[in-house]
Amino acid sequence: SITVDGTVIGSVTSADRGYTVGKALALGYVASGHVQEGLEVLVTGPEGAHAGRIRLRPIYDPDGLRVRT
Repeated sequence: SITVDGTVIGSVTSADRGYTVGKALALGYVASGHVQEGLEVLVTGPEGAHAGRIRLRPIYDPDGLRVRT
């Protein structure tokens, strides 16, 4: 689940380690009233709870800037 101050605001759909960014990444749904860039949240999964932050930009590279040639 995704919570703020003990209130559930969403749910995680998938999570894994982001090897290219060196951090854990989680993808989920958040209630529209809580969609704020940089909002600090608590993401709880099978391995425990982790601090997180909402990011609105995509976690992939749509412009191909990081593609190795």
